[in-house]
This record gives sequence, structure tokens and C-alpha cells, in this order.
Amino acid sequence: MQYPRVFIILCVLGVLVILGSGLATPMLPLFARELGASTIEVGLINSSYFAVRIFVELPVGILSDRVGRRRMIVLGIFVSALGAFLCGVAPSIYILIAGRVLWGAGGAMYFGASTVMVLDLFQENRGQALGIFQGIEFAGRLIGSPIGGALAEYLGFRAAFLATGGTLLGGVLVALLTPGFVESRPGARASGRGIARPPVTSSLLLLRSPSILLPSLLGFYRTFNSQGIIQTLVPLYQTDALGFSPFLIGVLGTFRTVGVVVMTLACGYLMDHLGGKPLLLAGVILTMLGNELHLWLGSLEGQALASLFAGFGSGMMVVIVPLVVSEGVDEAIRGAAMGAYRTIFNIGSFIGPIGATTISEVQGVLPGTFHIFTGILLTGIPIAFILKYPQKKASTSPP
Repeated sequence: MQYPRVFIILCVLGVLVILGSGLATPMLPLFARELGASTIEVGLINSSYFAVRIFVELPVGILSDRVGRRRMIVLGIFVSALGAFLCGVAPSIYILIAGRVLWGAGGAMYFGASTVMVLDLFQENRGQALGIFQGIEFAGRLIGSPIGGALAEYLGFRAAFLATGGTLLGGVLVALLTPGFVESRPGARASGRGIARPPVTSSLLLLRSPSILLPSLLGFYRTFNSQGIIQTLVPLYQTDALGFSPFLIGVLGTFRTVGVVVMTLACGYLMDHLGGKPLLLAGVILTMLGNELHLWLGSLEGQALASLFAGFGSGMMVVIVPLVVSEGVDEAIRGAAMGAYRTIFNIGSFIGPIGATTISEVQGVLPGTFHIFTGILLTGIPIAFILKYPQKKASTSPP
């Protein structure tokens, strides 16, 4: 399998974007606490990033079908950088929320357009290509999480956010100055020739299509749990109940990223041989197990194992679900389809932190919230059974 130059550039950009996110995101709940946020306000701050994406993802997807993916990618990285810088200088939780909102708008532009650009580039082996792209992309967090933890511990939380802004600006320069970073399909070019552009109403109707809604619901479950438990409550639990330092929390975040990277890289190959259904079912189950292991295993090694399992589950889901969505629509509205899918899973990202922190405040303890989220994930198993998956490669016998 050969990879075009555009794909390689996309992978470089992905590493920079996720590296930047890894520098700061694990420290966000602790930085919010430093600014005086309550537990519920920590959830609101985490959710603000995704609140704006609920309203931006679908319009950005439709727009990328018309003006091209490249423009949205460059603009998205630039806006994300501005948001990260604003977080880094925030004097209060309100400015921190404003920075996260701006960062979220940029994230909606970048992530939606880059995923669809990968799908545009490959007519065959899309699962393998998307798995490699997302695996390399998430590899940036392997570097970012421990560095961000070290920056926060020795230079303060603001240093991690300012470093993120600088990294993202580097991504903008790579996108603008690297030769060969061109549009991924003729229909997206300025000339307007190529793939026909469907009416906007056809794109909006995707929100009512079961072929979009059902897999998107699994995307909702993934982000609902990831942002509510893994990104919000786990750092607080590791600080308050286990006494871990910001540096150790950053290192533990790396173990989850290792799990994500391993599974995203392996998913394309595994799908060709096993099909999507067993992998997606395993992804849901491993995500549930990751939640519970965080409570059962209180040692540093146990938390690392829990993070690894959570990463394995997320890595399976993050590749297979968008493939199911993309295979169910016409190429001309692929950007809109991904926008609809991403809108739904961003609702999960928005609700997750608010729901998790509110439940834990009402209960007065964190463990019960972990169990509730695990129970919600359990309802994803029957959905995974009924989805229509891309066909695995037929096995061939030697002549």
C-alpha cells in the first residue's frame, strides 16, 4: 500500500495537533481548580470545548464539501492556537472557558476536515489508512502528556497551555509552507468541477438517517465516557484519593494513549481479517473494563493498566465507527455525514463532564459515578450487534 504525499503531511499535522492537546488537556481540571473552580465548574470548563463543536461540526462538514478540506484544516489549527494562548493567560475561569470555546471551534474545523480528507484519498484500504492516520496522530499525545505534566509541575499550568499554542502555530506553518499539501478530491477545488454538490437540505437530512444515527450513538457513548470519566473524574480521583502528582497523572495519560495508538494502528489489519463487529464489541467491553479497573486497582501500576485498557477500547471505537458512517453515504456528502456524526458524539463530550461532576457532587463520592457510566456503556452492545459494517477481505486460496 502506497501513501500519497498529502497523507504524509496530514500525519505530520495530526501529530502536532494532538501533541499540543496532550500538553495541556490532562492538566485542565487541575488548572481550573487553581483558578478557583468548583467540581461542577470543572465539568463546565471541560464541556465548553465541546459545546461549541455541537453547533459547528455539521456546518463545517457541509462547508468542506464545497470549499475544500485544506482551507478548513489550516483555519482550524490557527483558531485552536488562539484558543490555547487565551487559556494560558486566563486570569479567571470565565476567560478559561472563552479560550476553550475558541479552541473547540478550531478543533471542529480541523478534526472533521482531516478525517474526511483521509477517506477521500483512499478508495480501498480505508480502514487501514484511517487507522494509521489516527494512530500516528495520537502518537503525539505519547510525547505531549508527560511533557505537559512536567511543565505544569515545574513551571506552572499556564506553561503547558502556552506551549500548546506554540505547537499549533507550528502546525499552521507546516500546512502553509510544505509543498504538495493540496485538496484531496477534484470536487473540492476552486474551479468547482468534479463531484456534484448536493443541496444543503440533503446534507441536513443525514441527521435523521439510521445509518448515521446508530453508529453515531456509539460515538456519543465513547466521548460521553471519555470526557466525563477519563478526562475529568480520573485526574481528580488520582489527585484526591490516590495522592498522585501532576507529573504522574501526565505519565498515566500516556498509557491510555499507548492503548489508543496500538489499537488504531492495528484496526485496519484486524478488520480485514475479523470484520468490524467483533472489534467494536470488544471496544465497548474494554472501555467498560477500563472504568472499573480505575477503582479496583489503586496502585500506580494498576492505574497504568486501567488506562491501557481504556485506550484499547477507545482505539477500536475511534476507527471503526467513522468507517461505518462513511460507508453508508454517497461520496458527495461525506463531509456532511462526518459533520453529523461528529455533532452527535460532541453532544456526548459536552454532557459527559457536566453529568459526571454533577452526579459525583450529589452522591458525594466518585466511585458511584464510574459505575453509572459503565452501565450506560453496556447499552451500546446491542447497537454494535445490529450495525452494517464494511466487508472484510475475502480469503483466497493458493492456486
